[in-house]
Amino acid sequence: MLIESHFLPCVHYFCILSEHKEAVIDQHSWFEKQSYRNRAHLLGSSKIETIIIPVVGGKKKTLMKDIQIDGGQNALVKAWRAVQSNYGKAPFFEYFAEEFHSIFSKNTTFLLDLNHELLTICLKLLQIDTSISFSNTYHKENRNDKTDWRNLLHPKHEEAVQKIYKTQPYNQLFGREFVPNLSIIDTLMCEGPASSTIIRQSIVDNEQFN
Repeated sequence: MLIESHFLPCVHYFCILSEHKEAVIDQHSWFEKQSYRNRAHLLGSSKIETIIIPVVGGKKKTLMKDIQIDGGQNALVKAWRAVQSNYGKAPFFEYFAEEFHSIFSKNTTFLLDLNHELLTICLKLLQIDTSISFSNTYHKENRNDKTDWRNLLHPKHEEAVQKIYKTQPYNQLFGREFVPNLSIIDTLMCEGPASSTIIRQSIVDNEQFN
Protein backbone atom coordinates (compact mmCIF):
# COMPACT_ATOMS: atom_id res chain seq x y z
CA MET A 1 0.00 0.00 0.00
CA LEU A 2 1.28 3.44 -0.96
CA ILE A 3 0.59 6.56 1.09
CA GLU A 4 2.26 9.91 1.59
CA SER A 5 3.97 11.11 4.76
CA HIS A 6 1.79 13.13 7.13
CA PHE A 7 2.66 15.21 10.18
CA LEU A 8 0.87 13.86 13.29
CA PRO A 9 -1.65 12.13 11.02
CA CYS A 10 -5.42 12.24 11.32
CA VAL A 11 -7.49 9.37 12.65
CA HIS A 12 -8.42 8.12 9.17
CA TYR A 13 -4.73 7.76 8.27
CA PHE A 14 -4.41 5.15 11.00
CA CYS A 15 -7.65 3.48 9.91
CA ILE A 16 -5.95 2.85 6.56
CA LEU A 17 -2.66 1.66 8.03
CA SER A 18 -4.36 -0.71 10.44
CA GLU A 19 -5.97 -2.53 7.50
CA HIS A 20 -2.65 -3.28 5.78
CA LYS A 21 0.27 -5.43 6.86
CA GLU A 22 2.75 -3.28 4.93
CA ALA A 23 2.77 0.38 3.97
CA VAL A 24 5.21 2.23 1.72
CA ILE A 25 5.68 5.95 2.38
CA ASP A 26 6.12 7.80 -0.90
CA GLN A 27 9.19 9.99 -0.50
CA HIS A 28 9.72 10.63 -4.23
CA SER A 29 6.64 12.70 -4.98
CA TRP A 30 6.60 16.51 -4.88
CA PHE A 31 5.96 18.22 -1.58
CA GLU A 32 2.50 19.81 -1.62
CA LYS A 33 1.83 22.94 0.41
CA GLN A 34 -1.42 23.26 2.37
CA SER A 35 -1.55 19.49 2.75
CA TYR A 36 -1.26 17.18 5.75
CA ARG A 37 2.41 16.67 4.97
CA ASN A 38 3.35 19.49 7.34
CA ARG A 39 0.16 20.35 9.22
CA ALA A 40 -2.17 18.83 11.79
CA HIS A 41 -5.45 19.89 13.37
CA LEU A 42 -5.78 20.03 17.16
CA LEU A 43 -8.73 21.01 19.33
CA GLY A 44 -8.16 24.14 21.38
CA SER A 45 -10.31 25.72 24.07
CA SER A 46 -12.15 27.95 21.62
CA LYS A 47 -11.49 26.57 18.13
CA ILE A 48 -9.69 24.03 15.98
CA GLU A 49 -6.03 24.97 15.89
CA THR A 50 -3.72 24.09 13.02
CA ILE A 51 -0.06 23.36 13.69
CA ILE A 52 2.07 24.05 10.62
CA ILE A 53 5.70 23.01 10.41
CA PRO A 54 7.39 25.69 8.26
CA VAL A 55 9.53 24.29 5.46
CA VAL A 56 12.27 25.47 3.10
CA GLY A 57 11.45 25.42 -0.60
CA GLY A 58 7.81 24.53 -0.20
CA LYS A 59 6.80 26.80 -3.08
CA LYS A 60 9.18 25.10 -5.49
CA LYS A 61 9.10 21.61 -6.93
CA THR A 62 10.94 19.73 -4.21
CA LEU A 63 10.76 16.04 -3.49
CA MET A 64 9.28 15.17 -0.12
CA LYS A 65 12.50 13.43 0.91
CA ASP A 66 14.43 16.68 0.39
CA ILE A 67 12.11 19.08 2.23
CA GLN A 68 13.84 20.70 5.19
CA ILE A 69 12.24 22.24 8.25
CA ASP A 70 12.51 26.03 8.25
CA GLY A 71 13.60 27.36 11.61
CA GLY A 72 15.10 24.10 12.82
CA GLN A 73 14.69 23.32 16.48
CA ASN A 74 12.90 26.58 17.23
CA ALA A 75 10.06 25.61 14.87
CA LEU A 76 9.67 22.28 16.61
CA VAL A 77 9.74 23.88 20.06
CA LYS A 78 6.85 26.13 18.97
CA ALA A 79 4.94 23.11 17.68
CA TRP A 80 5.42 21.30 20.98
CA ARG A 81 4.22 24.34 22.90
CA ALA A 82 1.01 24.26 20.87
CA VAL A 83 0.50 20.58 21.76
CA GLN A 84 1.26 21.31 25.40
CA SER A 85 -1.07 24.32 25.47
CA ASN A 86 -4.00 22.39 24.03
CA TYR A 87 -3.51 19.06 25.81
CA GLY A 88 -1.57 19.84 28.98
CA LYS A 89 -4.69 19.12 31.04
CA ALA A 90 -5.82 16.10 29.02
CA PRO A 91 -6.19 12.83 31.01
CA PHE A 92 -3.27 11.05 29.34
CA PHE A 93 -0.91 13.94 28.63
CA GLU A 94 1.48 13.01 31.44
CA TYR A 95 1.68 9.43 30.16
CA PHE A 96 2.67 10.33 26.60
CA ALA A 97 4.24 13.78 26.90
CA GLU A 98 7.82 12.60 27.41
CA GLU A 99 7.89 10.45 24.26
CA PHE A 100 6.49 13.19 22.05
CA HIS A 101 8.57 15.92 23.66
CA SER A 102 11.75 13.93 23.04
CA ILE A 103 11.10 14.20 19.31
CA PHE A 104 10.10 17.85 19.26
CA SER A 105 13.17 18.76 21.31
CA LYS A 106 15.56 17.41 18.65
CA ASN A 107 17.14 19.58 16.00
CA THR A 108 15.66 17.55 13.14
CA THR A 109 16.56 18.77 9.65
CA PHE A 110 14.17 16.96 7.32
CA LEU A 111 10.37 16.94 7.55
CA LEU A 112 10.24 13.29 6.44
CA ASP A 113 12.37 12.27 9.43
CA LEU A 114 10.18 14.21 11.85
CA ASN A 115 7.01 12.70 10.44
CA HIS A 116 8.44 9.20 10.54
CA GLU A 117 9.52 9.46 14.18
CA LEU A 118 6.09 10.72 15.20
CA LEU A 119 4.38 8.02 13.13
CA THR A 120 6.51 5.34 14.77
CA ILE A 121 5.51 6.46 18.26
CA CYS A 122 1.83 6.69 17.33
CA LEU A 123 1.81 3.20 15.79
CA LYS A 124 3.40 1.82 18.96
CA LEU A 125 0.89 3.52 21.24
CA LEU A 126 -2.01 2.37 19.06
CA GLN A 127 -0.62 -1.18 18.92
CA ILE A 128 -0.73 -1.18 15.11
CA ASP A 129 1.98 -3.49 13.77
CA THR A 130 1.95 -2.35 10.13
CA SER A 131 5.44 -2.57 8.63
CA ILE A 132 6.57 0.83 7.29
CA SER A 133 9.12 1.35 4.51
CA PHE A 134 9.99 4.10 2.02
CA SER A 135 9.69 4.17 -1.75
CA ASN A 136 12.89 3.68 -3.77
CA THR A 137 11.59 5.56 -6.79
CA TYR A 138 8.55 7.52 -7.96
CA HIS A 139 5.41 5.54 -8.74
CA LYS A 140 2.84 7.16 -11.00
CA GLU A 141 -0.48 7.63 -9.24
CA ASN A 142 -3.12 5.07 -10.16
CA ARG A 143 -6.62 5.89 -8.95
CA ASN A 144 -7.81 2.45 -10.07
CA ASP A 145 -5.34 0.80 -7.73
CA LYS A 146 -7.06 0.21 -4.39
CA THR A 147 -3.71 0.14 -2.62
CA ASP A 148 -2.71 3.65 -3.78
CA TRP A 149 -3.90 6.05 -1.09
CA ARG A 150 -1.68 8.98 -2.02
CA ASN A 151 -3.34 12.41 -2.04
CA LEU A 152 -6.76 11.02 -1.13
CA LEU A 153 -6.48 12.39 2.39
CA HIS A 154 -6.28 16.15 2.02
CA PRO A 155 -7.57 19.11 4.09
CA LYS A 156 -9.41 20.46 1.04
CA HIS A 157 -10.76 17.16 -0.26
CA GLU A 158 -12.28 15.04 2.46
CA GLU A 159 -14.61 12.96 0.27
CA ALA A 160 -12.38 9.90 0.60
CA VAL A 161 -12.86 9.95 4.36
CA GLN A 162 -16.41 8.63 4.15
CA LYS A 163 -15.17 5.47 2.43
CA ILE A 164 -13.05 4.45 5.38
CA TYR A 165 -14.02 6.48 8.41
CA LYS A 166 -17.16 6.88 10.45
CA THR A 167 -17.51 9.20 13.39
CA GLN A 168 -16.69 7.37 16.60
CA PRO A 169 -17.11 9.98 19.35
CA TYR A 170 -14.89 9.96 22.41
CA ASN A 171 -14.41 12.32 25.34
CA GLN A 172 -12.62 15.40 24.05
CA LEU A 173 -11.12 18.04 26.31
CA PHE A 174 -13.04 21.01 24.92
CA GLY A 175 -16.44 21.78 23.46
CA ARG A 176 -19.92 20.31 23.73
CA GLU A 177 -20.03 18.92 20.21
CA PHE A 178 -17.62 16.21 19.12
CA VAL A 179 -15.11 17.27 16.45
CA PRO A 180 -14.24 14.26 14.26
CA ASN A 181 -10.99 13.21 12.63
CA LEU A 182 -8.50 15.54 14.24
CA SER A 183 -4.84 14.61 14.62
CA ILE A 184 -4.40 11.27 16.36
CA ILE A 185 -2.72 13.14 19.20
CA ASP A 186 -6.16 14.41 20.24
CA THR A 187 -7.40 10.83 20.58
CA LEU A 188 -4.29 9.64 22.38
CA MET A 189 -4.21 12.48 24.89
CA CYS A 190 -7.92 12.17 25.66
CA GLU A 191 -8.44 8.40 25.55
CA GLY A 192 -5.03 6.80 26.05
CA PRO A 193 -5.03 3.00 25.61
CA ALA A 194 -8.65 3.09 24.40
CA SER A 195 -7.46 4.89 21.25
CA SER A 196 -6.69 1.59 19.52
CA THR A 197 -10.29 0.48 20.04
CA ILE A 198 -11.55 3.80 18.69
CA ILE A 199 -9.49 3.26 15.53
CA ARG A 200 -11.01 -0.18 15.01
CA GLN A 201 -14.52 1.13 15.60
CA SER A 202 -13.94 3.98 13.15
CA ILE A 203 -13.33 1.72 10.15
CA VAL A 204 -16.15 1.25 7.70
CA ASP A 205 -16.35 -2.26 6.24
CA ASN A 206 -15.64 -1.50 2.62
CA GLU A 207 -14.28 -3.31 -0.42
CA GLN A 208 -11.75 -0.47 -0.67
CA PHE A 209 -9.54 -2.61 1.59
CA ASN A 210 -10.09 -5.89 -0.27
